[in-house]
Amino acid sequence: MRGFFASLLALFVLFPSIAAAETINVRANRISSIAGFWVYAKQNCHHTGKLKHRIASAPKHGKVTVSFERRRIPESVDNKCAGRMSGVMVVHYTPNRGYRGKDSAAVTFEFPQYLGGQGYTKARTMRYTLNVK
Repeated sequence: MRGFFASLLALFVLFPSIAAAETINVRANRISSIAGFWVYAKQNCHHTGKLKHRIASAPKHGKVTVSFERRRIPESVDNKCAGRMSGVMVVHYTPNRGYRGKDSAAVTFEFPQYLGGQGYTKARTMRYTLNVK
């Protein structure tokens, strides 16, 4: 059981190339999925549940939402768990109608960490630079 808790959560970027300095191109007047995190235990591929999250910095020219979806884990994320159903936290961006140009946002995800049977929460903030075309 301790081994399970030691590796409770695996977070993987669903959409590649989401670096802080990189700009994500999105289409005007449409909802775009800009990032996501797989949520499962690497040890046994077990889905571990939704992550708590908050919008750390709202975009000035649109809105960001986060949804929890169930999908099959692709080989590009994890060969051992490929094909298993898991949860993924998907970040969506919707620009204001008619807006074209630069925007940015940040989302903080909180996830449990277990060390020696003691649980605590760790947070990770992801920043997104967007170019609405």
